[in-house]
Amino acid sequence: DQYKCWRSVVLSRFQYYVAAGVFSSYGLYYIEDHTNAGNPTTDFTIIAAISMGGSFLASYPAGLLSDKFGSVMNVIVSTIAMSVFFFFMGFNSNIFVFMAVVPIYGFSQQVYNVADLALIAISCPDPAKKSRDIGGWGAAGSVGTALGAAYAGVLITIIGRSNSRTTVNGHERVKYTRAGYLSIFLSAAACVLCGAYVLWVRRESIRSAELAQKKQRSSLDTAASIGRVNTPMNGIGEELSTAEIQA
Repeated sequence: DQYKCWRSVVLSRFQYYVAAGVFSSYGLYYIEDHTNAGNPTTDFTIIAAISMGGSFLASYPAGLLSDKFGSVMNVIVSTIAMSVFFFFMGFNSNIFVFMAVVPIYGFSQQVYNVADLALIAISCPDPAKKSRDIGGWGAAGSVGTALGAAYAGVLITIIGRSNSRTTVNGHERVKYTRAGYLSIFLSAAACVLCGAYVLWVRRESIRSAELAQKKQRSSLDTAASIGRVNTPMNGIGEELSTAEIQA
């Protein structure tokens, strides 16, 4: 059962990074083709910075939310928010509205990432092989990003190809249709929601593992507190004995 939890966490991470690969690969092209951006490259850089700002603001609250409501619930809420953002991307043409809502994406990403880290920490099936299991979890992100970019390229070429061409920074390329972008962004939304569903199926097992870890941590904290109380007293006793001998 623990192995199934680990496998679900890895699969969920893979699906999330497939969606992230779509956005990172085709977000700039979409801005060039279907928004009112004056300088698409600069505007996309600003959007990326704003998104990272949202991630930064979410870092500490995300940990608190994960401890309070459980990591699986955080994954579900954050993936719903990201799927709404991907859906919105396919229809929005205003670069300034894009900049206004992208912090939601950054915030949701960080909530997901914090919950994902907590999940892999409790789901490794074999403590003696934890490094191997975490390596597999990390590889799922890399493979997902690469496959996301690849499948999005195939999908937008099939659905979004047109006879129109655009010139950006002196280079001419095909201008993809809105339907093509909508197809890849909706598929990205579906990917993150599928990743959440995979964890939802295992939510009871994962929740039990979280509670067991909290109980173990509480026991260790109690033992450490007892050790801190006894250790100084022993030190004082040794000092007193030395002073008495010198006297």
